[in-house]
Amino acid sequence: MDLPVVRFNSRSERFAEFSNFSNHPIELRGKRWPTAEHFYQAQKFLDPEYEEQIRNAESPKLAKRLGHAEHKKFARTGTR
Repeated sequence: MDLPVVRFNSRSERFAEFSNFSNHPIELRGKRWPTAEHFYQAQKFLDPEYEEQIRNAESPKLAKRLGHAEHKKFARTGTR
């Protein structure tokens, strides 16, 4: 039985509310995160100040960029 594939990798597509970039705040570890993308990217780093910078990023796109930034000295092992 073939089931339909549900894709949600874009904010403009159907099911976009399931994307990490979806504009739905989440509360985890005692903090409010603007999107799941903000939380995901921040977890790559050990530095609490840099984590806050990512949490306070103005958009999920900026949070992602910060998550890939040249702050490797603060990065957790095994992250990209």
